[in-house]
Amino acid sequence: MVEQFKPAPGDSHYLVQTASHGAPVSPTQLSHIVERMQSSDPARLTVNLAHIQTIDQLPSRFHSVTSLHLSNTQLTSLRGIQQFPYLTHLILSHNLIHDVSELDFIQSPERLLVLSVQGNPVAADPDLIPLCLRLFPK
Repeated sequence: MVEQFKPAPGDSHYLVQTASHGAPVSPTQLSHIVERMQSSDPARLTVNLAHIQTIDQLPSRFHSVTSLHLSNTQLTSLRGIQQFPYLTHLILSHNLIHDVSELDFIQSPERLLVLSVQGNPVAADPDLIPLCLRLFPK
């Protein structure tokens, strides 16, 4: 497996791109990935194209993140998202989140301005929009 940590185009946060060259990719812990990052923007964390599946406990310096992008990471659950109580932007596009109740793990939903679950099985759930309108007043 090859992991590349590089600045995202036009921004100061980092992308993680994982390539397996045809071999099965084992899940990686999110904490393992972010420990190797040296982002200059402590408010934004972006991890794309990594096989993480779950959100494990991160070092406390990441708990003040307001913008979290975890797209194409094969996330199946939002358990662990509670460690980010200041989120205003949460991008979870193209993962494997099936259950609308996973949104209950979001701490301080009144702060959230942007939520993307596009490309997840949950996006087709007819209860998604009514739940989002109730949980996320902004």
